Amino acid sequence: MKNRSAPIYMDSYHDKLIIKSYESFLPKVKSWIDNLLYCYSSQAKRVVDLSFPRLPQYFSKDILEMAKVVYIDLPPQIPLSSMGLTQFQDFEKMKIDGVTYYDTFFVRLPLSSIEYLHFHELVHVVQWRYLGSDRFLLLYGLELMKNKYSNSLLEMMAYQLQTRFQNTTNPFNVELVVKSGLEQEVSRLFD
Repeated sequence: MKNRSAPIYMDSYHDKLIIKSYESFLPKVKSWIDNLLYCYSSQAKRVVDLSFPRLPQYFSKDILEMAKVVYIDLPPQIPLSSMGLTQFQDFEKMKIDGVTYYDTFFVRLPLSSIEYLHFHELVHVVQWRYLGSDRFLLLYGLELMKNKYSNSLLEMMAYQLQTRFQNTTNPFNVELVVKSGLEQEVSRLFD
């Protein structure tokens, strides 16, 4: 992965303190996600059943069979400020085209035929799978607080891989790229 233009790393000790402070919110956040996915389960379509010709060149069959998409007018965002995480109000107000929770992503209905958007959200599915739900949520929260959305590690990775997908026809293994791109941060923050 390309390095960030201006890394804004605090030391591991302070990052781990921030992560520790977010841990108490995990049950509420995960319950909200679980409820959301249950409510939309009948509308979810398996990605493997969609007619995107390039996705199988970048993602394993396992990922494409597991991942699901819901097409919706407005992708749902976790109401973090109402859960006590008021520092994320700006993030909640963002107009988004897609959002991923675990193995399911939500895409604005008018964008349902955009393959690169599905690619981007599938990168997040891979990140969720590699990190696990707790680590994904904690790292995403830490990065949002430190670097805001556009400079957060997980989003930068997804956008960089999306750009690579859009600008080349040479396939690459997204799962390996994600794993190697996250190993150092996982070791720094969670080991």
